[in-house]
Parts: sequence; C-alpha cells; structure tokens
Amino acid sequence: MNRLYAERDNFADVGRKLERSGPTVTSISNRWERYRSSSTPLKGAEKLIVIGGKKMKKALIRILALVMVMGFVGCSFTPAPDETNSSKATETTPVETESQTPEPTSELIVESTPEPTPEPSEELPMGETITVDNVAEITVDAAKYQDKIEYGYRTYATDKNDGDINLVVYVRYKNLGTETIEDFGMEIKGIRFYDLVYNGKYHYPAEYWIANDIAPLSTGLIFYYYVIPKEVEIAEGPLVAAIEINGKGYILTIR
Repeated sequence: MNRLYAERDNFADVGRKLERSGPTVTSISNRWERYRSSSTPLKGAEKLIVIGGKKMKKALIRILALVMVMGFVGCSFTPAPDETNSSKATETTPVETESQTPEPTSELIVESTPEPTPEPSEELPMGETITVDNVAEITVDAAKYQDKIEYGYRTYATDKNDGDINLVVYVRYKNLGTETIEDFGMEIKGIRFYDLVYNGKYHYPAEYWIANDIAPLSTGLIFYYYVIPKEVEIAEGPLVAAIEINGKGYILTIR
C-alpha cells in the first residue's frame, strides 16, 4: 500500500507540472465542448490541442489504471518459500551404523562314532584255513595270554600297565597278492579284527604286529593282540572277538 500512496503523490506532481506548462485536461475538455456546440471552427492549434488533449486523457487514464493494478499485484504478492532449499535443509541422510553385537556363530561339533561291527554269521574254529582269492590264505592258529610278544629272536613290548596283560591271537597268513606286506604301515588285506568283548559289555580294541615282511606267495605270522586287565584273564565270564574275513563276519570264542 505504501507503493500506491507514493504513485498517487507522483501523479499529483505530474498534474501540477502540466497546469504550469500548458492547458489542463479541464480546459482542453471545455474547448472540445465549445467546438462541438459552436459552428465556429477552431483554429488549427486549438483543434490540435483539443483532439490531442482528449487522447492524452484516455492514455493517462489507462496508464493510471495499469499502475494501480500493478501496485495491487505487488502488494498482494508474497514470494513463496524456496521449496528446494527448505527441503534440502530438512532432509537428513540416515547414517548407517555398524552393529556392535557380534553375530552368533555355530560351532561344528563332530562326534566320533564307533565303526560298525559286521554281524557274525558263524563260529571261526581254531586251525581252519579260509582262502580269499588273489589275496591270502588265512588261518587262526592260537590265542595266548602274554606279558610280551616273542617271535624267534624278536620281542615286541606292547604299551600296557603293570596290572594289564596281552591276549595275543596268532594268525598264519599266506600272501597270494603281488605286493610284499611290510611289518608296519600297510593294510592287511582280507582280514580285520574288531573289539574283544568281555561279559557282553566291556570292549577292548585290537592292534597288530608283524614279525617279518611277507613276500608274495610266502607265509608269515601276524600277531593281533588286546591289552586287557589281568582280572579279565582270570574271570569266568564269556570272552569273544569279532573278526571279518573276506567281508564275512565271524566269532572267535576265547572262552
């Protein structure tokens, strides 16, 4: 509104200047009325002033109306807030924070399971020879309690305590294969000893010792032994060993 008041004052100054400088709008209008009602023609200069004054009056009214409209528009116009800047100011970027809680780890626990023993199908008598084609001829000769294993000039001391004793099973083995069976580190093909079981619930694992290498088509002794307490030796409960020969399960009865 202050702008409108200023424009009004400016137009008042312009009117006063026009009065001082020449004919006013009112005098021009009077001359025009006199010209229309009189038959006396106006002089050329007067005619020009009257006509020109009428045109100036219309132009002045138009200019004044335009200025007033612009003034109202200017007063009513309020600049809209910059949405871009405000949105930028209010937007916040989420900060990703790394979780400090460690992820649960699952530890793999491997439980050892005993190797399954084949179901025995029959009794293995002492002294009976079983032939495994292209592998071996196998004979269980005897089973003895010994503090240490002796064969010829060689002696093998097992890892046992003072209160233990060795139950040794003598196996005669003729090698029908093409490779020499060495005293340590080689698999004995065709035969395998499993646990010795006392009284149906006490188990003792089997180990073996070879006194001499067994060349192809040669025969040697393999000593399978069990380290057991001496009280098992003198007890009266059943004592049996599970043996597998050529994939077939046997029971070797010690007592």
